[in-house]
This record gives sequence, structure tokens and C-alpha cells, in this order.
Amino acid sequence: MKRLYALALLLAFLVAGCRAAVQPVGSEPTEPPTSPATSAQSASPPASPTAEATDCDVPDDEPRGLLVAIRTEQHADHDRVVFQFDGRQAPNAFIKYVDRVTADPSDKPVALLGNAYVNVVFQGARLDTSPLENDPSQARRYDGPTRLTPRSPLLQELAVSGDFEAVLSFGLGLSDVAGLSTSIPANRGCVLLDVWRTSPNTLLWPVTSVAQAREVQQATKDGHQPWALDAQQVATSYTQHVLGWPQASVNRLAGHVFQADAGAQVAIITLTQPLGRPDTVWAVASVIRSKI
Repeated sequence: MKRLYALALLLAFLVAGCRAAVQPVGSEPTEPPTSPATSAQSASPPASPTAEATDCDVPDDEPRGLLVAIRTEQHADHDRVVFQFDGRQAPNAFIKYVDRVTADPSDKPVALLGNAYVNVVFQGARLDTSPLENDPSQARRYDGPTRLTPRSPLLQELAVSGDFEAVLSFGLGLSDVAGLSTSIPANRGCVLLDVWRTSPNTLLWPVTSVAQAREVQQATKDGHQPWALDAQQVATSYTQHVLGWPQASVNRLAGHVFQADAGAQVAIITLTQPLGRPDTVWAVASVIRSKI
């Protein structure tokens, strides 16, 4: 009876808000369901628990997208890049793992330390406000470094790779592929990009707690939802059924990091095993969703 009761609880959890029904014992898994906590609006994770507004400067009220500062920080479980802009609203960022970083607009290679590379592109951002000013003497310019080499455990180096037609680009060189997450403190004009040595301490889908992960783990032992044990299937299912990108390619960049590419849209999906053991269920821990 206890076993039947536990299974009933699991099925009730998975069916709620689903777009696909739970498959009966012995059937082939089809579309995994969407849990109530993972609507389209929750495709991007909440702010990192370590992301505080105090990590950002107090901006002025000029919404011009001028880069004011870049700096790096090293924390116990992640490295961080802080991109600080003037104005209170940070520009939109497009973030993607790439084979190499190239300069915009010349397309020449940008040399960076590291073995894995990330391109970060801010739309409506710049190093110089001259194109916006009628009086050139009123122009403001970023006067800080355009290359930082922190040589942190993961973040080795970053550099400005382009400043062209209100598109400001950066390249990051990492020692290896790592999980990524972003945070945008309200009214601070900055973007925090975290590079994780472990997965972020959040659970987004298909479970949102360790207790739910235990229930799903037990269900897999009883022959239900075997897809939850396969990281590739979890990342692909999230891409198709939560992000709503059925035709996207989902590539595994590292054991727990995937990149979904849907042309004009890209998502970096970081997974974790909530039970902390091999051969246990996987869950989405963080997502960076970008659109050109």
C-alpha cells in the first residue's frame, strides 16, 4: 500500500499542468511533462542567491548603455563577471558558447587564455557616446581596461571583442566548459555573469525540491519515467516542452552543460543531480536564454 500511495503522489505531481500524460508501466517514454513550476515565464532561473545589488554600482540616470566598469570576483563555488553600465536598465545580453571568439566587425580571432570560450553580446551598449551627441565635447567614454586576466579557477581571461553600431561584445576564456547563470539586480544597470565550478544550488525542472527528486528516483526504480536518468533527454525535453523549441539542436558541451540552438535563440542549460549520486535523476539547475 505504501508503494502504491507513493506512486500515486508522484503521478499527481507530474500530471498537474502537463502537456503530455505520464506513460503507463512498460511503455516507451514519449514527451515528458511540464511541472507546475515551469511555465514559459520561468524558463530563465531566478537571481542567483549570491547576487546582491551591492555587487553593482549606483548608476546615474542617463540610459545610454555606456559601459562604466567591468570587474571579476572569485567566490567559493563560482567566478563572477560584473558588467556595469550607466542608466538604470541593463542592456539585453546574448550569451553563447563558441568554438572561438572573433572581433566585431573584422571577424579576426581574439586571443584568449583558456580551453572553452563564451561570447557575450550586449545590444544597445557602447564604449563611447559620441554617436549620440550633437556636441562632441559632451561625449562620455569608457576609460577602464578592455582586457582582464584574473586566472581564476574557471575564468581565465576576458576582453572586449567589438564595439560597433551600438553592439558591444566580449569574449571569455574559461579553463573548461562550466555551468553559467546570470542575474540582473533591479534598477542598477548591471549584469552579473556567474561561472560555476559546481552546478547552481537551484532546481527548476522537472523537480523543484530534493523531496520531489526522491519520489521521481523511486519511480524510476519501479519502471516509470526512465528519461529522468538521462541528462541528454532531460535537457532535450526541457528545450522542447518548456522553452517551446521543438526543432532546436541540443548539444552536450560537458557532462552537465548543454547548449540548445534554435537559430535566433540560444539557451545554455546547466543540469544537476539533486540526490548527489551517480545514476540518479537529473534536473535543470540554471538556464541562460538569449535572443538575437
